[in-house]
Amino acid sequence: GERWGRHWLDVARYSESTGGGRDMKLPDAWRYRDYVIDAFNADKPFDRFVTEQIAGDLLGPTDARGRREALTATGFLALGPSNYENQDKEQLRMDVVDEQVDTVGRAFMAMTLGCARCHDHFFDPVPTRDYYALAGIFRSTKTLEHANVSSWIKTPLPAVSPEEKRQEEQRRQWDERRSALRAEIAKLKAGRGGGSKAGQRPPGIVVDDDDAVFEGRWTTSTVVPGFFGRRYLHDGARRGPHSATFSCVLPEAGEYEVRVSYTHGANRAPEVEVRVAHADGESTSTLNQRRPPGARGFTAVGRYRFDAQSEATVTISNARPGSGHVIADAVAFVPTTPRGDIPQPGRDGAARDGAAALAKLEADLKALDKARPPGAPLAMSVTDEAAPADYHINIGGDPHKLGEPVPRGFLSVASKPGAPGGAIAGGGSGRLELAAWLTSPEHPLTARVFANRTWYWLTGRGIVATVDNFGTTGEPPADPALLDHLAAEFVAGGWSVKSLVRKIVMSKTYRQSAATGDGAGLAGFAARRVDAESLRDAMLSVSGELEAGAASPGGDFGSRAGRPLRSIYLPVSRNSIPEILEVFDFPDPNLSSGLRTSNNLPTQALLLMNHPWVIARAKAAGERWRAQTGDDVKAGVSLAYRTTYGRAPDPAEVELALEFLGPSPDEKAWTAFQQTLFASISFRYID
Repeated sequence: GERWGRHWLDVARYSESTGGGRDMKLPDAWRYRDYVIDAFNADKPFDRFVTEQIAGDLLGPTDARGRREALTATGFLALGPSNYENQDKEQLRMDVVDEQVDTVGRAFMAMTLGCARCHDHFFDPVPTRDYYALAGIFRSTKTLEHANVSSWIKTPLPAVSPEEKRQEEQRRQWDERRSALRAEIAKLKAGRGGGSKAGQRPPGIVVDDDDAVFEGRWTTSTVVPGFFGRRYLHDGARRGPHSATFSCVLPEAGEYEVRVSYTHGANRAPEVEVRVAHADGESTSTLNQRRPPGARGFTAVGRYRFDAQSEATVTISNARPGSGHVIADAVAFVPTTPRGDIPQPGRDGAARDGAAALAKLEADLKALDKARPPGAPLAMSVTDEAAPADYHINIGGDPHKLGEPVPRGFLSVASKPGAPGGAIAGGGSGRLELAAWLTSPEHPLTARVFANRTWYWLTGRGIVATVDNFGTTGEPPADPALLDHLAAEFVAGGWSVKSLVRKIVMSKTYRQSAATGDGAGLAGFAARRVDAESLRDAMLSVSGELEAGAASPGGDFGSRAGRPLRSIYLPVSRNSIPEILEVFDFPDPNLSSGLRTSNNLPTQALLLMNHPWVIARAKAAGERWRAQTGDDVKAGVSLAYRTTYGRAPDPAEVELALEFLGPSPDEKAWTAFQQTLFASISFRYID
């Protein structure tokens, strides 16, 4: 799984950072990496593997472990490089969609679909309409949470281990206790009132700024009168994301009028954005804070329906362009039908009657928040948009210039009437149907593309040499009948990757080519350089330092980068690949790269001669030989050869080694000797 999982991670453009200028870390990406490793180890049928990565969140009921795998698999769609700081959110959204369309095309069909974003494909029969038929599917898929700096979706995963189930129960009890405390606090605040300038509290349930959650830089003030409670806050007219979120648990369901308190003035913002989360979704309105507020310093922004015991939320922000200070003071939820449990206006003196009880409850809530149990494990994932819909052709690829609408669908050139997938249901994005279309036994590309990848991973050369491009600009198959046969056997064998590998390596063609080193045939067994990860892992194995099987959670780049983990568990940053991997042609994680280059460059020899990491591995290996063989230098040479090359040295090699080391070699001599073995062709190439 670690070996073949790494092959697929190349295709999936796996990374643990976003790329771009800020290159933010993706702390939960490692779950997708481990999902891929486990899938190959378990021989998960490839059609299921594809389906989970395209639409795992939409699959039917299964047990907790199966649900967890399916949700984690959709990280395939979320892992692409993105500039989350792009302030043109429509452009960002379509750039993500384009990356998803292009990656799905390359990974599963070996087609360059991204070329059709702006015009019909120049070389392959992919019209722009087909591109936007697929784009409509991914535009109906929610991948981003938009903000000033947008983010990816973090999906809680079902508990699997006993410890996770214990923590899940702790969270349930904690949530119940917190909801009960907040409801009690809301009731007391409803009857307690506050310090409005008129000495009268507003009706309803009031949430003061003391209980709000602020993001950005806010300044407290009491300069301008007319505020509720002991103060108000302003954003200082600063640029950047600033928000104040007021929330409470309403004791009863029904319609409430939401009112906002602020102190007005000529230097206030004329368009303050107010977002209200309610039972029917989210509504956004604007508030002119240059105008005087309404009765008791509060202005109504609308009437909304709220559910009982659910959190009602109002967010005030400076998201709208324009000059002026944004004021955050208090929010009131006033029932449109008066009820006895929510008091009407009263005097401040009456509001202080429950002060002691309120203080106790708020102290309990604060203590409870400090004792919050660990959150649920999270995965990068996707979900369907609330209202999936067909999309328009973007004229010239510009999402701000919409052309004719295109029904969601698939590639016409790779479809035939009656093929699985069918029409896309109006209520869904279409990802389930896309997965069914891709994994249909009748699909002309999916099985062939993966069979060809498997042949390439085993032999070093694909039946189609351009493994990522089956289009007209790619190479034709060297043996079309063989490719068809392998694809048909792959599907007939239940899409089993292990069966496909077994069939190839036990074939007469493969075994004869491997035995003779014949590079002329399809198996392509001419000497070839090992990949970057194998080279690094082999040095750690020879030195005795490799932590085999040490799967490590992601996020902590520094500690993992320095540990002797197998290379697949190293952090992969899009902007900073470790030198030992980059110099030996580690693939660009910004792109789906099924075909690796294999260069032979001077920088590779220079790295093996001079890099401190290589020298440290050689030193550890030399100490290992000395510890195991003592003063028997010839035995040490033999052990070094057998461990490093998997063979005994020939007499000439022994003679040269003994001449180099001398009769009593020290640590420095053994290090230099082992470094020479690392730098040799025998170590870097497979015959």
